Amino acid sequence: MESTGRQKRPTLADIISNSTFIGRFEILELLGEGATGKVYKIRETSSGKIFALKLIKNKMVANPSVVMQFRQESDIGYRLNHENIATIYEFGLRPNAYVILEYYDGESLSKVISQNGNLNVDRSVNIFEQICYGLEHAHQKGVVHCDIKPENILLIKCEKKGECVKIVDFGISELKVRGEFRSVNLEPEKEFFGSPLYASPEQIRLLPTDPRSDIYSLGCLMYKTLTGVQPIDGDDLKTCLVKHLTLVPLKFAEVNPDLNIDKELENIVQRCMAKEVENRFQSARDVSRALRIYRARKSLGII
Repeated sequence: MESTGRQKRPTLADIISNSTFIGRFEILELLGEGATGKVYKIRETSSGKIFALKLIKNKMVANPSVVMQFRQESDIGYRLNHENIATIYEFGLRPNAYVILEYYDGESLSKVISQNGNLNVDRSVNIFEQICYGLEHAHQKGVVHCDIKPENILLIKCEKKGECVKIVDFGISELKVRGEFRSVNLEPEKEFFGSPLYASPEQIRLLPTDPRSDIYSLGCLMYKTLTGVQPIDGDDLKTCLVKHLTLVPLKFAEVNPDLNIDKELENIVQRCMAKEVENRFQSARDVSRALRIYRARKSLGII
């Protein structure tokens, strides 16, 4: 018999041994794969609704820190219910570690930036405001994301705002316990968790974090989105982390004189990126308020 050249689409039975899944869902395609797991696009057979299935690779289930991070992301998902945060519907750890999320047909902010170099001011501010709304909700629920970066921001088309934001990946978030934000996924030996290009100084120093750490990372994201350039960079991890502690990023005009970004917007970004937490905006609500004022003043021609 001649081969058709087509690969057989894997079934859930091929990738997951949880019998409760078999018959409930069918796999449509592999969306992505990382060091610890894979993400599939799946369809519920009874309703036809599309979901995303995030599955830890079997060899990684033996790693306690990976499983703990996976469990934390799922636990946090149940705390959060906001239009700018990805929705988690179901998760489990045995016999396979999995989580079922809402499926979004969109692109990461990182991919959009790489395709465009940088985004125009109006589009950028719309994205920033929605990130703030999602962060405000998370912070009110006692969750600090700790890994805000373009890769963790999904952009999807929507009628309401033209382009809607979904914050994803709460895997290294911190939870508020007895009035303090504490990491629940670190192993006994202290270790840096986060993305070096967007990490706050207190994360790098392994100090306690709070919502203002997300504000710093948001500032780095804003800078990258508006200019197409990393505010802090380095040839290696150590250099990058040290620069977050000591280096003040270049002004927008120094990065690219042709950008012509209003000074008022640049000041908002710079304040988010202040090295000392006391000098930053103190909440995501404060940042969104500043952005709304800026947008209103710009529309009236005041700036």
